[in-house]
Amino acid sequence: MLPKSSNDKNINFRQGAGPLFAASFLFSGAHNGVFTLALPFVIVLIGGSDKDLGLCYGLGTIAYVISCLTAGRHLDRFNPKRLLQVSSALITLAMVAVTLVTHLAANDSLSLFPIIMVTVFNAILSLLLTLYWPPMMGWLSRGHEGPALSRRMSRFNLCWSSAQAICPFAAGFILRHSPILAVLTAAVLSAIAFLCVSIAASPRIASGSKKQTSPRLPEPATMLHPSNAAFCTMTRSALFVSCVVLGLMRTQFALLFTDTLGYSKALFGILTGLLCLSAVAGFFVTGKTHRWHHRLLPFAAAQVITAVGLILILGCRSLTALCIAMVLIGVGQSFIYASHQYYAVSGQKDRSKPMAVHEILISAGYACGAIGGGYLAEYFNRFTPYQFALAAVSAALLAQAVIFGLYKKSAARRSA
Repeated sequence: MLPKSSNDKNINFRQGAGPLFAASFLFSGAHNGVFTLALPFVIVLIGGSDKDLGLCYGLGTIAYVISCLTAGRHLDRFNPKRLLQVSSALITLAMVAVTLVTHLAANDSLSLFPIIMVTVFNAILSLLLTLYWPPMMGWLSRGHEGPALSRRMSRFNLCWSSAQAICPFAAGFILRHSPILAVLTAAVLSAIAFLCVSIAASPRIASGSKKQTSPRLPEPATMLHPSNAAFCTMTRSALFVSCVVLGLMRTQFALLFTDTLGYSKALFGILTGLLCLSAVAGFFVTGKTHRWHHRLLPFAAAQVITAVGLILILGCRSLTALCIAMVLIGVGQSFIYASHQYYAVSGQKDRSKPMAVHEILISAGYACGAIGGGYLAEYFNRFTPYQFALAAVSAALLAQAVIFGLYKKSAARRSA
């Protein structure tokens, strides 16, 4: 058998998921791994407060929620490759704009509401995310069900989450020199992600032959686990609350860690990377086994360890305790994220719409965590937001117990 030529390998890479996995890694590193990490210090650099930071993040996530609500149902009508190209290109330009505004404001060359300008550009960037992540997930999950779907999405989750684990380590050291340089780095990574999407074969091209046509999905009623709807509802509440926690970790924890507790920005980058590295480990486990599918104990345990992480932050006795808290929250968040992702798309023919709902829940949680955390920190103290988050996790667990109890009663009546 003759070895495959480099041209054949390039064609296989383009027509497979390789370019999309690479794009998800680079774009996640750009936005969540670097840009989001740098934004608190950008706001401080141009004279903003805790409340300004919360509003900047919160308004951005609200913009994303509105965009998902209005555009999410229509995304399946368009070529996902074109949507990814347009969104990544415009997001790169928005990051460049934030770089310029911050540079001018830091050098006293711009006095015309720099905080408002950064907030507006961040909101525009957030609006454009609707054209990126839901089509990306819908494209990747097309034609896959059951364990194959779980493995496919696990690889995707490993790509974007590993970027969030790696990039904060580098971003923390870049932030020591300049938040402006960190935002510029994010813009470069986003531009490379655009190039990766551009070399991917279009879905229409890739499905042009019978061999490459996505298999027809079975009817949902014949393939779904009886408890799938109940788990989908429960994971929605869990995903929302876990993202409230992450909204705090992405915004208010930066100021608590560096200003209140006196640790360095570089060390903050390391802890953020540790949280994301823990999420990578969680995604790896969820992809390796499907034994957690439709089981209550692992799902509840993920939320309990998130609550334990919040308790450790509230105690805040040592750096070691904070590191353990990052690990617990990262592992819990990854399992909750993967759970909803799996239950939401199982049996669905149009995948972008449920993934838009997935992104809405994430963004709504981020908004509540960022805005609520900002106001609580501003008017009470910087530990109060974590008490609020702990109460939210407890309320979600209680609501899920009620939902699962109703499902069990309904299942018992049907079997009687």
